Amino acid sequence: MRRIDEIEQLKNELVSTVSHELKTPLAAIKAYTATLRQNPELFAEKREEYLRIIEEQADRLSRLIDDLLLVTRVEAGQLLRRRTTIPLDAVLDEALAEIHFDTKRHPVLRETGNALVSGDPDRLRDLFRNLIENAIKYSPEGGAIAIRAREEADGTIVEVSDSGIGISGDDLPYVFERFYRANSEAVEAAGGSGLGLYIARAIVRAHGGKIHAKSESGRGTTFTVSLPNRD
Repeated sequence: MRRIDEIEQLKNELVSTVSHELKTPLAAIKAYTATLRQNPELFAEKREEYLRIIEEQADRLSRLIDDLLLVTRVEAGQLLRRRTTIPLDAVLDEALAEIHFDTKRHPVLRETGNALVSGDPDRLRDLFRNLIENAIKYSPEGGAIAIRAREEADGTIVEVSDSGIGISGDDLPYVFERFYRANSEAVEAAGGSGLGLYIARAIVRAHGGKIHAKSESGRGTTFTVSLPNRD
């Protein structure tokens, strides 16, 4: 019965989260589409801007759906499909390609030293996409995102750091919990489903690795990922 209760609770939480998170991008897509349809004269003038916004919101919906599917795979213990050793930079390139952001507002600085990582390339991409998106979301304009890596005898250590709002000591122990979001105005304004860091931890654990966060309010956050070498 306890497992059934847990599944029912997860279902209710997912429905609540999806209902809330889907409304914002759907409302934006509907509003901009209606504006273009009702004001044909705007099409030539505002076409690129409006279509860019619609595309970004559609991508946001797609990522939310992907995250929700990943949550179901986490619960079923079916995250990894294959393992290989690949360059970290290749994984980061794919992760960054899925994120719409202004590189001038949030430059991404890499010090990866041609490091290699061992794991499922798709899941590693999801891992770093979530960590980088999180860093961008909570960083001020002009705040750089730093990604550093080093290879050790038994694996690779990767750090993703930002100079954003940080995480309070009270919230830090819970940031990897499913649906957990700190109770602050800055966090509420940034939005989000509360699934990104939960998924990140699940992916790292599925690879036999570890992840932890170090942060102070107002002084940024660093997430450190340890990924072991495995065939």
